[in-house]
Amino acid sequence: MSVSKEFLLSVYERCNEHLKEQSTKRDQTIAFYLVVISFYFGSYSAMSKLLVSPYSPVFFNVVICLISGMTIRTLSGLRSWHLQYANSALVLNKVISKNIFELNEINKEINSFFTEKSKKYNETKIVKMFSGVENRVILGMTLISGFPVVMLVKEFMSVFKISNKEIIVLFEVVFYLAYVVYYFYNTIKIIRESANQTTWIVNFE
Repeated sequence: MSVSKEFLLSVYERCNEHLKEQSTKRDQTIAFYLVVISFYFGSYSAMSKLLVSPYSPVFFNVVICLISGMTIRTLSGLRSWHLQYANSALVLNKVISKNIFELNEINKEINSFFTEKSKKYNETKIVKMFSGVENRVILGMTLISGFPVVMLVKEFMSVFKISNKEIIVLFEVVFYLAYVVYYFYNTIKIIRESANQTTWIVNFE
């Protein structure tokens, strides 16, 4: 069974459309979070005065931390889809340039391409995983989104009436690093898994 060149070109165009959609969603997610975090830091002192209960600042910071975590997971997911559609466009371009129109041969080419990509991603060192601009954006957003965790720890210390500055700073650093490392690990895992299976848009089997 064979497919037409026009069909492959239409799928290629759809890949490019999805790539643009992922970029738009990424920009919207970043813009939303920057608005939230700007409000958070800009009005933190005023909000703390308005909150009557000593536990209210803790709850407020928990909410912001949850929003921060969900934002990073969303950006990681969008990056994963961006890579999948980009790889799909690349393999389709390869197939079209070789004039491969037999379905079995197309599937072999696609499976071979994604197997190679999966091997490449799994062997890539962690430092190189953040060499691209988009990956560095996620890295920067992760570092920024960790600051509400520091504020949460500070509020917990206040509730438990711990005033030793060395202990407070130690806990703030530990929890901040734990947050950052956790989301770095998850981002790397999601990026590596993006090449482990053929994306739906080029799954012709």
